[in-house]
Order: sequence, then C-alpha cells, then structure tokens
Amino acid sequence: MKDPDTHLRHSFTKSSVSFIDQPKAKIESLADNLIANGNPLIREQLKTEIYGANLTDVPLSQALKFLKRETGAIELDFDFKGANPKVTLVFRQKTLSRVIAMLMVQTDIQVDTTGERILIHNPPAGNPTSKQSHILLQQIVRKIKGNEFTQAQILLDKLRAEHGEQLTMTRNELEQIQSKLTEEKSKRLIVQLLEQKLLDKAKAEVRKFGKQYGAEHPFVIKAKKEFSLVLGSTPEKLKSIIIPEINLSGIPLSRACSFLSQASKHFDHSDRLVKGVKIVPAFDITQEVPLVHITLRNVTFERIIDVIVDQVGYSYRIMDGNVIIYKPDKVKVPKP
Repeated sequence: MKDPDTHLRHSFTKSSVSFIDQPKAKIESLADNLIANGNPLIREQLKTEIYGANLTDVPLSQALKFLKRETGAIELDFDFKGANPKVTLVFRQKTLSRVIAMLMVQTDIQVDTTGERILIHNPPAGNPTSKQSHILLQQIVRKIKGNEFTQAQILLDKLRAEHGEQLTMTRNELEQIQSKLTEEKSKRLIVQLLEQKLLDKAKAEVRKFGKQYGAEHPFVIKAKKEFSLVLGSTPEKLKSIIIPEINLSGIPLSRACSFLSQASKHFDHSDRLVKGVKIVPAFDITQEVPLVHITLRNVTFERIIDVIVDQVGYSYRIMDGNVIIYKPDKVKVPKP
C-alpha cells in the first residue's frame, strides 16, 4: 500500500494550503496537544482511527461535516457565511487528532477538547493578536471548570495586560469571566470562615453575597443552612463518612491527625459546604508521640478514630465541631 503522505503529495492543487508543505512535527505537536488538553473521554475519541478520506480542494465546511458524520464526537459552532477556505484531506487510517491537526495547519479553526464533545468553532476575527487572546480565554475557561480560580485570575490579568486594547470583541465574555471569579472568591471566603467556625464573620459575608447575587441564590440558602449544622453535626459526620481503605504504617499521631482531616474532606460526599471533620491534636507535637499502625477497609470515620485512640492510649472529644485528640491526665480538655 502506498504511504498516505506520498499520496497526499499528488493530490493537492495550487489553490489549497498543502498539508505536505507543513512540517510534520507541527502536525504531530498539534495532535498531541489536543489529546493532552482533553478530558479522559475526549482523549479516547481523539485516538480513534478514521479509515480514510479523499477530499481535495473542498470548502472547510464540507471537511468538518465529513468529520462530524464519520466520528459522531464532533460538535460544530461555526458560521460558514463568512470565511470558508478550501482545504484538502486525503489520507488513510489516521487518528482523529491527527486529522483535526491537518485542518488546523490549513486554517485558523479553534478546537476545544475540554467538554463532553470536541467543539470546533470559528477563529476570532480582528487583529493579529486576537488568536493569542482567544487561546488565553480558552485556558481561563478550563481553569474555571477545574475550580482553579487563582490560576484563572492570573491568566485573566495577563490577558488584560497583554491584549487589553484588542479585547473589544470579547468584552462581554471577559465581564462574565470576571464576575464568575469574583463570585467564586466570595464563596471560598465564606466556606473558609465556616471551616474556622467564625460564624459572625461568615454571616456578614453571606449578607453581602445575598445583596450582590440575590437572597434566593442557591449558595445563600446552603450557607444559611450550614450555620445551624457547622457546630452540631460532627457526630453524624463521623458515622456517615466511609473510608474505602486506610493503611497507616508507623505514622506519628500528629501526622495522622492531619492526614485524617484531609481524608475526611475527600470522602465526604454530602452536599454540605463544609466538608469533612477537622482533627485537632491537643498534645505537644514537638515531643515524642506514639506511632499509628492501622489497616482497615470500608469503615466509618468514627471507627477509624476509635481504633487509633485505643491503640495509642489517647482519648478524643468533640468540641465546637472539631475532634480533639488528647492524652488523658496530661492535657486538660474542658468539658463541652
């Protein structure tokens, strides 16, 4: 069988932007980036092979519709009334990522692989820097989807600093992004205050949030419900949080407390704003502390705490929504 790339060499016309004129390394790099930036489901779809195509000097719209029909994994958000350049797709048995990359070097199409389907849409119009700013916008949206709000804000500040004068076309989108970041920042502050049991400050921030985003905002309703739960629901949490498997081998009790606090957040599948249980060591962690050795499967968080304190000869008490671990007769823990 002929090498597909050799076949390509004889299939292009002068009016098309030839795939063979583009460095193969660029095609491969674009294809690899599509896979690297995609979510797990999209990655598998990008690795699927398309049997072949023989589209020479056809409108971009025809090539995209061919890919959509062949794969079922592509969603088009494209206005073909404007620029609809001629492209060429002639190949045999190539992965979807490579085929899309072949189109990317021939045109300025934008490809988003972070959603449930592969989204292909128009390039941003305007000045030479519009493509760079659009790429930054896509990165910001991905960070927001991944709850990486600090990084999203950094990228947004960079976008404004480097392309501020050329962002008239994306002003509404920028305002929406900034509004989302501001909203999430306020939410994080309220959750942090609730975790620290600073209820008065948390209530004040919830009132401010309600004035800005509405008193019936779902987050406001959840936050108000949390006020009555944050101090008194710890016993129920200890029983409801299930740890699939835990294996601590020779870990100092102080480190075990920190680890357990994080584990309780991770395995708290409730819809509560404040996740997990804070484990507070009420002993001198600078002194020698006992080592913890446990291996348990599918147990409640309460069972894990019971096993640990029994093993090391300590006790625990629930105070202000926290689990206080202490050594009897050594540390005075006030009664609740």
